[in-house]
Amino acid sequence: MKIQKNKLIGKFNTWKINSKVRYFCEVKNKKDLFEVFEFIKKEKIKYFILGGGSNIVFLNNFYNGLIIKIYNKKIKINKNILEVEAGVDLDNLVSFLQKENIYNLASLTSIPGTIGGAIYGNAGAYGLEIGEFVEKVIVFDLKTSKFRDFSLKKCNFTYRSSLFKEMKNRFVIYRVFFNLKNEKIINSSFKRLKKYFGDSLNKREVRNKIRKIRNEKFGDLSKMGTSGSVFKNVEISKYKLRRLKEIFPNIISWPVDNSRVKISTGFLLNRILKIKGKKYGNIEINSENALVLCSKKEIEGEELYKIILKIQSDLKRKINIKIELEIIFIE
Repeated sequence: MKIQKNKLIGKFNTWKINSKVRYFCEVKNKKDLFEVFEFIKKEKIKYFILGGGSNIVFLNNFYNGLIIKIYNKKIKINKNILEVEAGVDLDNLVSFLQKENIYNLASLTSIPGTIGGAIYGNAGAYGLEIGEFVEKVIVFDLKTSKFRDFSLKKCNFTYRSSLFKEMKNRFVIYRVFFNLKNEKIINSSFKRLKKYFGDSLNKREVRNKIRKIRNEKFGDLSKMGTSGSVFKNVEISKYKLRRLKEIFPNIISWPVDNSRVKISTGFLLNRILKIKGKKYGNIEINSENALVLCSKKEIEGEELYKIILKIQSDLKRKINIKIELEIIFIE
């Protein structure tokens, strides 16, 4: 395995932020991971595990550490178990499954990033999350230099999070096993899906319809610097929801449990801050979805960071709700 020095990584993140990293390596197999462990131990440096780079932002022009890019890409189906290596592109996997007449992950169509990154952040869309389909995850422990298996329960999947995200960069997600017996395709009860799916669901059409929805909603994300949605939806108490409905009767919400609900952050940003379509320097807010920030020009991570902080503080000041980020800033 080759360790590269002073590498520019604009092509390895969807914001296209062209920071330089002190060390960079590509992991394709188990042997590479053992070499990475020895290198980190020898150099005593910080490191970051990079999948598709869709939910990360390099904050500075120089990262004084090692970026570990995951490149293993094998896919195998054995009866009801789908085995996928972490470097596989998520949308390519959905396409592969469609050709095999398997539609379980169709709701994740057009979400950028790799399987490893999707598991790390429990990626989801339209009422389904990737963690719901997991049988087990095999990881490499960078603390002990050993491979470990995590069952679904031990992965501790929650909204846009997992054990692997909670433990920061301790575990390299190497391979994921999905249970294809879970035949959930999409939650078509979402109001925004009604006009595309109506009251019936043809599972063969889900991928094309989701792609159409996302293209109409976001535009062609490949032609700009972006990470898609920047903010998570907000979880609040039912009591607080009732208070908000006194001001915003049409607020969008979904039940979480008996006492809590999730509300649409996009709704809050649009109705309260009215930021859809606005420009902040080189950063633009999507005209259809206030959760999506993008730039058609080359930017630095610090510029994006300051704008996000402003949006968070403006909303907090107006309705005392703190919105959390889907993206991760790397210093």
